[in-house]
Amino acid sequence: MTDNEYDFQKEIAQLPEYISASIKMDNANQGVPIYEGVFSLVQDEIKITVHGSITFTWFPEKGAKFHTDQIIEESHPVVSINMSNPCQIFIEDLLFGKAWVTNIIDMYILSGFCSRAVLGDPGIKVTSIHFSIPNLLLADGEKIKRTNTESVYCFNGRQVFEHGSFKVTIDKSDKFDSLSKDLKKSGGYLLTCGGEITSNKGAFSLSDIDELLLSFHNFISFVNSRETSLYFLKGTHEGEVIWQDFTNYSCEPFKEVTRWANVAELSGLNEIWIQFSNMWKDADKKDFLLYSIHWYLNGNANNGSTEGSIIFAQTGLELVYNWFLIEQKKLIIGSDASSLSASNKIRLLLSQLSIPREIPIELKNLKNLPDTEDGPEVFTLIRNALVHGQEKKRRDLRDIGYL
Repeated sequence: MTDNEYDFQKEIAQLPEYISASIKMDNANQGVPIYEGVFSLVQDEIKITVHGSITFTWFPEKGAKFHTDQIIEESHPVVSINMSNPCQIFIEDLLFGKAWVTNIIDMYILSGFCSRAVLGDPGIKVTSIHFSIPNLLLADGEKIKRTNTESVYCFNGRQVFEHGSFKVTIDKSDKFDSLSKDLKKSGGYLLTCGGEITSNKGAFSLSDIDELLLSFHNFISFVNSRETSLYFLKGTHEGEVIWQDFTNYSCEPFKEVTRWANVAELSGLNEIWIQFSNMWKDADKKDFLLYSIHWYLNGNANNGSTEGSIIFAQTGLELVYNWFLIEQKKLIIGSDASSLSASNKIRLLLSQLSIPREIPIELKNLKNLPDTEDGPEVFTLIRNALVHGQEKKRRDLRDIGYL
């Protein structure tokens, strides 16, 4: 073996092993089987033991859905179930989750959906949690390896987010490129990344990471410019799966959107995560993050068409103005801070962030509007016309043309 070959083998040996998604999903919108067998539906004094299946499906609405094919035992007739109220599903005497019966056919076929859904006892502490992430487009990151019986495949695919006691490791799928193409072609949902959560303080339960899941959902959705979450959590201890979480966390179907950063070139994510996490600990800053990311994601996704996005965007911009310039930097003190016009608030914000406020030359119909100075003025003019809707404002909108 030459020195170069030795160095290469040594480098390969030191690379961390690839972490696959917790659930295998080969095609977009493929259902995920959860359980098949005997379970009980309980509502107040009613208990109905059935045989059936539970599956996580993505359409028409995503989430865990149950379907029965046999009634084994019933304390009351099936029709006694109040379909307006939730039931509880028990599997082997363990609570699986809250459920709603939405359909009853021939007195033995029941179907419905579940909210929080966990197979096993989530109170048992585990040493790691294996997860999947749908629809996440992420920068390449650190080099990792995937070892199989015939070869070793190396690629750049790991992002590590570490702050406080928890460490979140995300690996892009080793088939990321083909999965991304399938997702863009088919739309909907596809697991593009996997990873694990570990703690430097030892074992932890599912409830111990409730706040981490919420904060990381908001952070990774902001990075992705489209809402996503950690899905299909598997709590493991010494290599054994102890419980599995099939809860329907927040995630939007795939859609091409404008991103605030070039995903392929985005670096330093852990530093951003550390700052984000520190802000999250403060109740007021947490509220700011929750609402500003909400308005950004909805405006950027064109929810409510262009008109709706303009309203979302101005709401978000005024929030950033108040939090960043008034509360944090204290550029304006007293009532003057709120008496500024919306266009001047946006102008001041853009100036502080060194963002041009001119109307892009491509938007000729906006540049030709009379009595308008710049982008913030045109933007707020359109928003006010949409929200207030007086006759003159509606005519102004008509003069601007299709949005």
